Amino acid sequence: MSGLITRRHVLGLAAAGSAVLAAGGVGLALRGSVLREPRRALRVLDPVGFSVVAAAADVFCPATETLPSGWDLLVPEKVDDLLAAQLPGAGDELGQALLLLENALVGAVLDARPRPFTACDPAVRLEVLRAWQRSAIPLRRTVYKALRGLCSAPYWADPVVWEHVGYPGPPRYAALGGGQ
Repeated sequence: MSGLITRRHVLGLAAAGSAVLAAGGVGLALRGSVLREPRRALRVLDPVGFSVVAAAADVFCPATETLPSGWDLLVPEKVDDLLAAQLPGAGDELGQALLLLENALVGAVLDARPRPFTACDPAVRLEVLRAWQRSAIPLRRTVYKALRGLCSAPYWADPVVWEHVGYPGPPRYAALGGGQ
């Protein structure tokens, strides 16, 4: 079978969604997020979107014995800055996708995860992100790639990380035509 979503698959998801709603799914959809407090004013992300990015950054950029965590290097705030530098509306679109990732009802139907993403422990978040990475639904794969890139770019671009991995930084070139 190809990676396309079939009518039977959609009907199965609809039936599962109906069953979840009948069994209290409305309560699932309304479960609270575990919010993180930004360390500076947000420009694009709302508190829930920021918290989802922070939870994803914990997975993509965890602390190790030699490396600081994404949280330590302000990755969620830097993602907000990157989004602010994009075309208007790009942050809104990602924000909607982050709410989809966070939603416990969507998680229950698609991933058998009846909790908000931010309320899951790191091992579960890793599995959720892997499911989005490998999903037959193109939107989920796209969101995964965007979120991974948005978290990884500011992390690996931070000079603090360079020191830990032995990277001396980009080459420095003398100004052209400086007459020196």
